[in-house]
Formats: sequence, structure tokens, C-alpha cells
Amino acid sequence: MIIYYVLNNKKYKNAASKAAKFILKNMKPGSGTLYHNYRDGRASVIANIDDYAFFIMGLIELYEATFDIAYLKEAISLNDKSIEKFWDKKNDGFYFTPVDNNDVIERMKYTSDGAIPSGNSVSMSNLIKLAKITGRKDLAEKAKKIGRAFFADVEKNPDFHTQFLVGYDFLFGPSYEVIICGKSDSTDTKEMIDSIAGKFIPNRIIIFKPTGNDGQKITQIAKYTKDYKEINNKATAYVCIDYQCNLPTNNIKKMFELLTP
Repeated sequence: MIIYYVLNNKKYKNAASKAAKFILKNMKPGSGTLYHNYRDGRASVIANIDDYAFFIMGLIELYEATFDIAYLKEAISLNDKSIEKFWDKKNDGFYFTPVDNNDVIERMKYTSDGAIPSGNSVSMSNLIKLAKITGRKDLAEKAKKIGRAFFADVEKNPDFHTQFLVGYDFLFGPSYEVIICGKSDSTDTKEMIDSIAGKFIPNRIIIFKPTGNDGQKITQIAKYTKDYKEINNKATAYVCIDYQCNLPTNNIKKMFELLTP
């Protein structure tokens, strides 16, 4: 998705959508459990926390690229499933293997970010993003618990926890919620969305609330967006910090000024 954001080339977004749909169809059966691999027409091997974390991250990014609510719902569902199957209820953080895997002698937890970030690091960012999108405090608290659980390791070796530090930065802010309201097919809505999607703005989430009945779908997930609407019959941006929102604006330049700490 990063390539799509940078180049604004739809073929990359389409490829990501195709990959996600394949995984959801073939590697996530009716139980909601994710599988690790797919070969010869069959999914096998129960997924580990890294599989969940990276796929959830991709689904969140797909939502922000397409605003297809189905991707967001899947991300929330799989995130809840990952907590159910991997969360350490005693000491916090995510185990690498699920609770129902009897093939391991001891369940381990990893936080070191090498060439591939750890499942705990990515999950921390996922929890923060989904907390901000949904307004769910339980998800935000889980992110804080991950931070506290591994703080000593990160403090000793920050160079080996780069993705973890990204999560810390997001957690402590400043961070932004950007809610864009407008007509799905209007030029001004597209311009406003494209302008922010194409900019590197760390620590922000984007929600699109279309006008009309379609807007109720996102309101069911993000209840705090209920009263947000178009102003002056134009695409409108609400820029918020921890749900404390500035005055809405129709002006893209003003939107970016509000996103400058």
C-alpha cells in the first residue's frame, strides 16, 4: 500500500485488494481463525501472531485506501480474535503461538524488530489505530499494556525495537483523527482524500463518512462520527486530537495547517 500512496497508481491498490480477498476467502474459514499457508488448494498450519498482526495492518491500510467498510470490519474481527488466542492474561503482550496450539513446549513472546518487525510491535500500532477509529478504550488500554510490558527491553536496546518505538510515538502523540465527510462521487471529496492520502503524516487515522444512508455504516463502528456532516454542501474535514476537534473546514490548505503540531 505504501507504493500506492506514493505513486497514486491504482494497480497497486487493486493488487492489495485481490490479495486480501484471496486470504479472506481461502485462509480464514467460518471459525474466523487465520491460517499460515495455502498450497494445493488447501490452507494449513494455524497462523502465528505475526500473521495476524501484518494482515490486520494491511486491512487497516486497505480501508484507508478504499474506504470499503468490509476491510475495516475484518480488521476489527481478526484483531479481537488475536487477543482471544494470543494475549498473555497474566503478564500482558502477545505470545507467538495461539493458546490452542499444543505442539510447543513453551509459549514465547518476541519484541525485537529486525528485518521483519515483531508481532507485538505491529500489533501495538494496530491496537492504537483501531482504538482511534472505533473509540474503543479497551483496545487503547491493550496498547498501553504492551508498552509497559516490554519497556525495560526497549529502553536497554532501542536500536532493536524500531517498530516498537513507532508505536510508542503514536501512543503518546500528538496523533490525529481525520474525519472527511462528503459525497462519494464528488470531485471535491476525491481531492480532499487524495491530498491527505498522498502525504506522509505519521500518527494519524483517516475515516470517510459519505453523505446519505451510507454514512450510517461507519457510524455503527465509530459512533462518535454520528453528528459529523458536510458543511456548506462541500467536502468537509474534521481534524481532531484525541477526539477534541477543531472547527470543520472545506479548505484543504487549512486542513493541513491543523495537522501541523
